[in-house]
Amino acid sequence: MRVIERIVSPIGRRIDESSPMVNARLPDGSRVNAIIPSLALKGPCLTIRKFSDTPFTIKDLVQFGTLTVH
Repeated sequence: MRVIERIVSPIGRRIDESSPMVNARLPDGSRVNAIIPSLALKGPCLTIRKFSDTPFTIKDLVQFGTLTVH
């Protein structure tokens, strides 16, 4: 909980029992999603999605195996 609070409080968001979910954007452009009980059944959950400065190309996706070309 302390980690979640330290991440969301500087960007002007709060998370507590009355507001158990937060979706926010960090200053670097990353996206944050956090939920706490009662929404999260097994304890607090934090997800951070950091985006690359250069987008992937179709060639990159084929090399990673996430896209197949027929």
